[in-house]
Amino acid sequence: MFTVLLATVFPILGFTAAKDFPPGVQLSIRTVWLGSLSVNSIDDFCLFAPPTLQPIANSETIEVAWCTKPRNNARLIPDGTITGVSFLKTDFYVQVIGYGDLTKLNIPANDFGGELDPHGAYGTGNPIGGNVTSNVTGDDENFAEWMVSINLYRGNGQFCLRVCTNANSTYDAAHMCWHELDEVGCGFVMPGNYNINGTLYVTPFSSTHELSFLISHPVNPVMPM
Repeated sequence: MFTVLLATVFPILGFTAAKDFPPGVQLSIRTVWLGSLSVNSIDDFCLFAPPTLQPIANSETIEVAWCTKPRNNARLIPDGTITGVSFLKTDFYVQVIGYGDLTKLNIPANDFGGELDPHGAYGTGNPIGGNVTSNVTGDDENFAEWMVSINLYRGNGQFCLRVCTNANSTYDAAHMCWHELDEVGCGFVMPGNYNINGTLYVTPFSSTHELSFLISHPVNPVMPM
């Protein structure tokens, strides 16, 4: 598979991060190498994780998709990796919260983790060329605003991801997927049911969930309250 070949050859060529790719080449390579991350249901979703064993802080520009089901040339999340998942769908976004042995996704034990989003230091996303789709609206669509956070510190093995599928007259999708507070952690940037390790939990649909979050977290100076 071309996916595996590139992951093996990049270090040999001296490309240890996406920023090292020759100009004009990195995005076309990323499209083939990465595939797409999809978030569709409690048992059909993907995460971004390193292509080889390394900290997320060192590999955020070259993360690859790992999925629960075969799709888009992505890697399969190994059996036994995920230990608990919560799935939430609202009028504005779809969200997955979970726990697991994320060392099976090439993430070192006790890694402080990081956040992946479509912006990044180069303005082309972390990972570069990252692409996210979801079929929760009825059709398989590509969405521009999303965020994925992973943390293994102290054996936490926690992940959360949100795909923003809609907007209203007050907040656009970028605000619904506000990605600049990743160091605060999943529980703050993506409120939800985190008491789910060892279970599968689908949160009842709520159109007011996002509004209650914005009211209870008035910390963004550009977000009028």
